[in-house]
Amino acid sequence: MFANLSAGAIRIDGLAWTELTALAVRHGFAGVDPPLGEIGLMADPQDAARRLAEQGLVWGVMGLPGNFCGTESDFEQAVAETDRMGRLAGTIGCRRCNTFILPFHDELSYAVNFDLHARRLGRMAATLERQGIRLGIEFVGPRTLRSDHRYEFVHGVDECLELCDAIGHNCGVLLDSFHWYTSSVTEEDIASWLAGRVVSVHVNDGIRGRSRDEQLDLERALPGDTGVIDLAAFVRGLRRIEYDGPVTAEPMIQAFAEEPAEEVARRVSDSIHRTLDLAW
Repeated sequence: MFANLSAGAIRIDGLAWTELTALAVRHGFAGVDPPLGEIGLMADPQDAARRLAEQGLVWGVMGLPGNFCGTESDFEQAVAETDRMGRLAGTIGCRRCNTFILPFHDELSYAVNFDLHARRLGRMAATLERQGIRLGIEFVGPRTLRSDHRYEFVHGVDECLELCDAIGHNCGVLLDSFHWYTSSVTEEDIASWLAGRVVSVHVNDGIRGRSRDEQLDLERALPGDTGVIDLAAFVRGLRRIEYDGPVTAEPMIQAFAEEPAEEVARRVSDSIHRTLDLAW
């Protein structure tokens, strides 16, 4: 496992590609999510891959482009964008892609929504596979996010794996510690179910003073800052399945947008490394 820098996840904005890699090196990150928009404007995108290697870094994860949950027209545009961005990511050597699924729907039953996701994400996973990129699906755990909606949808690891199987062999799980906690998954569940199935990992912590069922999806802390989530058990589970990919902090801290990038990167890197050390 290695600490990965996702600028968007920690509200760092406005840095050029070269500044982002330098920031990652200064603060001990081993990976960086590729800024494909900027890289796509380069005369030779391979320059980004060469700089990455020169800095001793590796690629983290690209995001799945477009709106696969909208109209059929929206979806076809998303497939085309996934093909375009996937070709670029494949060219520079990025091999992982993430997206999340909402745990509810107000119009579609579980079964109908499941079939829709399996069909659409199946096409997108197949598009990515042609570029050697694997798709990771993030289930979203908080009860508060689905309780006021007509139909519940996938919100736990067992359901997510069932969906991944329906999507196809090029699909696995983005495992987030917050959703792991709010969906009551355990270390043993990781060890029993997820060997070879985890594409990437997010780490964060819950908010003090709230029960598991009271946690809110968009309010989280840096991993280890509150101790609400048993991150030692989470990381032990990942070590038991020999996960060796990127670990990215996604704390949902709006105030980071107003703070210096250097300070944010330092705090985030420290929190990830402390978390990864918990299982030793």
